[in-house]
Amino acid sequence: MANTSNNVPVTVCVPVYNGALYIKDAIRSVLNQTVMPQEIIISDSGSSDGSENIVREEARRAQAKLIILPTKTPGMVANWNSTIRAASGKYIKFLFQDDLLRPNCLEEMVKVAESDERIGFVFSPRELLVEPSAEGDVMTKWLLRYHNLSAVFGKLKTSQPGALLLRSQELLQEPLNKIGEPTAVLVRTVLFREVGLFNEKMRQLVDMEMWVRLMAISHVGYVSKALTSVRVHSQRASTRHTSEEIVRSERDCLFETLRTPAIYPLLHWRVRCELRFAQGRRHRLLFASRVTRLVRRLKGLTEKLQILAQFSAKEKLYILISALLSRLLAKVSTLLSELLEKTPPDHQETKAFFVKLRAAGHEINKIQDTNLVTIRGDADLGDYCFLVRRRTSDVQAAQLVLMEKEYQPLVDLIFRECEQESIEYVVDAGANVGYATIFFKKIFPRSVCFPIEPDAGNYRLLLENIRVNNLENVFPVKAALWTSAKKLTTSRSFRDGKEWSISVAEADNDRAGITQGITVGKFMEDHILSRIDVLKMDIEGAEAFIFSRDAHPEQFLPKVRFLALEIHKEKKASEQILDTLRESEFETSFHSETLFGLNRRK
Repeated sequence: MANTSNNVPVTVCVPVYNGALYIKDAIRSVLNQTVMPQEIIISDSGSSDGSENIVREEARRAQAKLIILPTKTPGMVANWNSTIRAASGKYIKFLFQDDLLRPNCLEEMVKVAESDERIGFVFSPRELLVEPSAEGDVMTKWLLRYHNLSAVFGKLKTSQPGALLLRSQELLQEPLNKIGEPTAVLVRTVLFREVGLFNEKMRQLVDMEMWVRLMAISHVGYVSKALTSVRVHSQRASTRHTSEEIVRSERDCLFETLRTPAIYPLLHWRVRCELRFAQGRRHRLLFASRVTRLVRRLKGLTEKLQILAQFSAKEKLYILISALLSRLLAKVSTLLSELLEKTPPDHQETKAFFVKLRAAGHEINKIQDTNLVTIRGDADLGDYCFLVRRRTSDVQAAQLVLMEKEYQPLVDLIFRECEQESIEYVVDAGANVGYATIFFKKIFPRSVCFPIEPDAGNYRLLLENIRVNNLENVFPVKAALWTSAKKLTTSRSFRDGKEWSISVAEADNDRAGITQGITVGKFMEDHILSRIDVLKMDIEGAEAFIFSRDAHPEQFLPKVRFLALEIHKEKKASEQILDTLRESEFETSFHSETLFGLNRRK
């Protein structure tokens, strides 16, 4: 038993409902902590299996303050909230009746929370304890598959801004809950007053919906080792709330929270697009359900007309009306199917983008099938302009690179390490239509820049963007960085298939879409470069091949001073790339999917 004089300001909240099988172990895992909580609050939701008697027996034996709430709160989430309302500790640590805390859980989590007052909650990985009754279950397989919930966030620090985690472009990919169950989390109590309690309308994603609200206003603490054990069994609450209708409703609630004004601007633009599309699909489904009801009524009317035609003097009229209704029904059914299957182009973001620019005093002029945007007085880039094609990914790319300044962290790193004038050679691999080239030339006007782009359509607009900005010492190259000088074919099969997601692969014939592959070493040799000061690579998965052992990246990396590399996780090469950079003495950091590196040898 831990020393009760060694307390930490934590309220351990234990909501209970028919937990007789495991509740004793759960309570004892709290009492066996290396430090004692300020209090343990237990709230029963009307158990009928003797849970309350077990809890009272443990309370009698406990050498810690253990409070049993007198009111039985009906409802799973309402029961959670009743424990929060009764808590008096500086921090709240949840523990569900079938889960366990490791002996050092409270000590480790409180240590992190106390290290930075900006931290709103602390979480850690959790161990899964799979009971025999749940082995082979669909939910169990899913939990095991996504055992490392926070993997998409990359390597987490002890403390990081919650907004940075919300910025992940994979926020809406499975698993939606990237933090974990409440058992794996310690929350600063005062924040519940700011963001409110758990949403009692939800069941399955109720925890992630809360974590999103907390991430928007605070830092997130992280302990890299598992401090809790989550038991998986057939009667687990999350297993009982997994019907398709419930899951759809839960996603709608979570998405509604993500769309709130305080959170929506913090999200990655791709996540914002997904939210808009989901909202549009929801409206289409609602419309479709109404049309479906109308179709049923028309079918009923058609059948009545067919019956009347057999017994009425107006037989021909009824037959004609019936035939017309049948044709109308067929047409409506076809349109309904197209409505549900079709993904309409998202024009709202383009419109909102232009409206925002005009409101800020910038100019937008239509030139054939493009728009010329002229920016005046940007704080970092000054005056510049750029072309965007309609109904393409150009708006999103411009928003990310030029408006949100995706590569500003790299610029900040460069200015901390060296003088602006020392940046002489910039290589923009995967240049798309040239927005990054414009960005780097505005920041480093004396540099020589080499934009490399394999796609013919993107390359043509790249040339135009160079021309309209009168950029000097910019030498575009129509090619693709690769592991050899082989012929490559471009493809739109990667990610969303839009203009900025064009990937390459080795060509097996001379069909259309062929472009030239070139290695970094050969590129430097052809352009007589002894070094590359800034190497930006956004090459849609080709980095997995270029940084493979067989491609010998150690031959060119010593000649690179600063690196901006987007790592596409679909290729599952992150660890290999990071190991290679470490071996070449690069100091790295992540901002969303983009890795920024500094060569400590140079």
